[in-house]
Amino acid sequence: LVSGTTLAVQSATGDQVLGTDAASKALGSALNSFGKKPTDLQIAQAYDGASQVDLTVLGFRVPGVSAAKLKPAVLQTWLLAGATGVTTKETTVSGVQVTEVTYGGATSVSYVALRKDAVIVVQSGDATLAAAALVALP
Repeated sequence: LVSGTTLAVQSATGDQVLGTDAASKALGSALNSFGKKPTDLQIAQAYDGASQVDLTVLGFRVPGVSAAKLKPAVLQTWLLAGATGVTTKETTVSGVQVTEVTYGGATSVSYVALRKDAVIVVQSGDATLAAAALVALP
């Protein structure tokens, strides 16, 4: 529940989500460097099923791999943080330390936070809503 909206939740493992595109291959390679396989990657997504709220929350977890170790792989592969025109900066939103990933134009901003053993990505074009979601993280 974020700002009065109950979010729908889905989860999957990497083998169910990763494809043959360059980002998927790069994330698979990162998992391999950790001694893990795509089946070890756990991904959860929370979103407004009614599409009334511009908010998506993604969680990435690999048992046995710290969130701090996983975060650069998520940033570089899933969020394409190193791509041309994409900017990142370390900041604090509502007291939560995040890496802010901006794609330019009117697109959503991704806020990447660490929680326990997971990398959490809050995506929204509404900074106030994103801040509410970050504060609501367990």
